[in-house]
Amino acid sequence: MAIEPTPASTPGPGPGPGSSPRTRWSLAALEVATALAASTAYFASCLLIRINPLDRMGQVAGLAALAYRFLWFAVPAIVALIVVARRWPARWELAVRLVCAGFAGVTSAVIAGGIWAMLRGTPFGLAGDTGDSSILAGWAELLQQGEDTPGLYPPLQIHLIAWLSQLQDLPPLYAVKSFQVLAAVLFGPLSYAAWRLVLRPMWALGLGIVLALPLLEAYRMYPMLALAVFMPLMLSLLDHVRHAPASAPRALVIRGAAHGVALGVVFLLYSGWFQWSAPGVLVAGAWIFPWRTGWRRGALIGGAAALGFAVVAGYSIGRVLAAPPIADLYQYFDSTVDPMYVAMWRGGLPGVWEKLWPMLGELGGVGVFTVALCAGCAGAIALGARRTSVLATTWILVGTWFLRLYHAHRMWQTKRVQLYPRTTAELLYCMLALTGLAIWLYAERRAADAPDDSPLRTPWGTIGALCGMTLLVMTATSAIVDRYMPRDITNDYSYLAYLSHHTAPLDKTVTRFAQVESSTAEDPDGPTSARAAIDEIPDTVFGSAPSTTEDQDEWIMVTFPRLTHFSKVALIPAIDAFPVDFTIEVWDSQQWLPRVTRTNYHVTDRTPQVFSWTPQDQANRIRLHVTKLGRSGDHFALRLAEFQVFR
Repeated sequence: MAIEPTPASTPGPGPGPGSSPRTRWSLAALEVATALAASTAYFASCLLIRINPLDRMGQVAGLAALAYRFLWFAVPAIVALIVVARRWPARWELAVRLVCAGFAGVTSAVIAGGIWAMLRGTPFGLAGDTGDSSILAGWAELLQQGEDTPGLYPPLQIHLIAWLSQLQDLPPLYAVKSFQVLAAVLFGPLSYAAWRLVLRPMWALGLGIVLALPLLEAYRMYPMLALAVFMPLMLSLLDHVRHAPASAPRALVIRGAAHGVALGVVFLLYSGWFQWSAPGVLVAGAWIFPWRTGWRRGALIGGAAALGFAVVAGYSIGRVLAAPPIADLYQYFDSTVDPMYVAMWRGGLPGVWEKLWPMLGELGGVGVFTVALCAGCAGAIALGARRTSVLATTWILVGTWFLRLYHAHRMWQTKRVQLYPRTTAELLYCMLALTGLAIWLYAERRAADAPDDSPLRTPWGTIGALCGMTLLVMTATSAIVDRYMPRDITNDYSYLAYLSHHTAPLDKTVTRFAQVESSTAEDPDGPTSARAAIDEIPDTVFGSAPSTTEDQDEWIMVTFPRLTHFSKVALIPAIDAFPVDFTIEVWDSQQWLPRVTRTNYHVTDRTPQVFSWTPQDQANRIRLHVTKLGRSGDHFALRLAEFQVFR
């Protein structure tokens, strides 16, 4: 039996005008629920993956397990579409909606499952207790203690970590792991839902997911999630403003307020995209505003959107405006890259391409991918210059380029970066969007004149596209996850998971992976060497060389493999020779800073002697500097069972 053509298989924007508002809202809610359910179910199945992520064979098995689970979703979904098209063609449109929503949810859930698999055996999220993970967790801890957090940073990420910490009864630094997983679980459903405001299901899946592939990062995904949602939300709002004269006032208020609230939430998640997009949005808004055909209704929806945005994000905007301006002087890898290159980015981790980035392309140094993007932008403008989606995306692209090059060209004089490398993601996203819109516009034109048996007018076009999407998503997500699999390669994405596995738990001493040395040792290569002080075996004892006088300097120093947070030391005494006068000191890269000083100190048993201070230090060295030794028989020495350092 042949699959007959169906009107729902032709591309176009949103549900048909014949549907009632209640039906449209119900179907939209069903799509979002399906995407979330599919994403959650796929991730739940990944909890059963049992591998050793530090072994390459285990990593490969984990990658295969992720793709294997994706097949178990994709193949039955595609078969179900074929059955619906053959037996129940009246249900075709609903089936396409649900399958596309499910595909979107499972796509990003592969990343969530990959994060969980690569972090198996460690309570930390990616990067352990370093970098942005540590900073956000520290702010979340301040929030839990009722203290203020930085006004310039979007607050929603901090609140999410604090909430997850309370929900799981875990320290905020441990809650970062579920915080990173949650972003991946939500990425696909939310980006698909946002693009559904602009396009029909199959096209929303194609643009929403294909465009999102460069944004799918296991680490710091929330800014990219904000970008993936911000663009289609803004396009949808501008399109409603443009067609405001044809809508009832009540509908305009509801649409405007809903868009404003949604954009307010995105702003609280990450506000940078609003800054870079502002010039383009203003120009596009002025261009499409119905100045002559219905400016009052255009102002009504614009005002409702502004009010909804202010209700959600107004307090945060006030804090940003009240905060002193920041002079961003931080020069890092992206600020040394050719500013015209936006096809890929490496963030602060240049990895294996550190010596040559970007790689030289075939056409005047430009690669084929960049040429395709340029052609896609040209095609979108040629085919749909008057379409709101094309017009607005183009102006946002132009405005972002202006701001990027403005800051970059002044960098030599001002020595300020002003975060301009972050525009790379937005520029790439806009160019990909225009390329996707060009394909959509071309297909739309061809479908209008195509015969009934054309793939553009029969379900086979949708089924074939989903088969291709399956292969693309399986390959791309596997490559993304593999990039983060733990390896001991400094400045590479893989090092983030490696750090997670090589960071001591919060209740353990952080000296586990450290090096230790001492001024002298009774037996430098034997059981009483300095290593005995950090081996976590109290029965082995470090001892300095014997001295005939107590007034002699001795020290034992711990060096961490990287900058480490700590604020507490526990000294476990040996049977004798505990130091009498001593100072615990921290190295700040230039000098030793005293943190704890004791004189005439005596112990009566082997109970751990705990010393703490505030605020917490972040350093790579700490030492115990003794100026008066303890007695050991008929001589003096420094003897310790354990030198433990805690956060």
